Amino acid sequence: VLYAQMNTVMLSWWKPEEAVGLFSAAVMPVGILLIVPSMFMESIFPAFSAYADAGSPGLVRAYRASFRALLLIGLAMGAGTMVVAGPVIGIIYGPDFAGAAPVLRVLAIQLLSMVGYVNGALLQATGRQIAFARVRAGLTALNAVLCLLLIRPLGYMGAALAAVIPGAIDMFLYTAWCHRSLGLGFPWRLIGRAACCATAMALATFLGLRVGVPLVVVVLLVAPTVYGVALVALRVLDREEYQYLSRVLQYARWRKRLLPHSEAKGG
Repeated sequence: VLYAQMNTVMLSWWKPEEAVGLFSAAVMPVGILLIVPSMFMESIFPAFSAYADAGSPGLVRAYRASFRALLLIGLAMGAGTMVVAGPVIGIIYGPDFAGAAPVLRVLAIQLLSMVGYVNGALLQATGRQIAFARVRAGLTALNAVLCLLLIRPLGYMGAALAAVIPGAIDMFLYTAWCHRSLGLGFPWRLIGRAACCATAMALATFLGLRVGVPLVVVVLLVAPTVYGVALVALRVLDREEYQYLSRVLQYARWRKRLLPHSEAKGG
């Protein structure tokens, strides 16, 4: 979202208001969907902090479960948004904003990499805030450079590409960093299987819309069903892991509620 906001400003320097309007129209749905990982990060951060302070092996398990959950959510949202971008833009803004649909498809890549929010929570909980901030500052600078290079020749599509490239680097870089710090290998297999499931879902969504199935039915019934079946078939879902994650999130909520009371008593 930060990249998109910056790029909106830089786009306005060189391109007309129409281009800025189309880009902003595509940014809005993505910004709304990114509320999901933000809320998830706020929920899981207290648990990460507690495990890190105690040196508990539960930190590894909590991170793996959180990573898997947000990866699956992000891939579903990103792939689905790419397919339904046209109808969604038409419903929200009308036919005059049809040019925003290709931009939304590009910006949907940010949803694919929303698992980076879990990485950020882990790095901050384990005392790596300064290093995290430095890398983030470097990626923000890269975004600005890409805007300078891409906006003039490509317009609002260049602004979209400039936003998603640092985001993709962010996801892979922090994922490698977090997994290595916890003694885990890079989750290529998990990402590959989850991507296959998301592709199957996207294909079913595309075909459903193509044959005239209503958008609401496709989004609420067809896509979730196909995605769920694919996840089970490829054994991506781990019931025990998600039961554990549910307990972790419940613990985190209680810790978040009790912490202010304990600080008040201590003061």
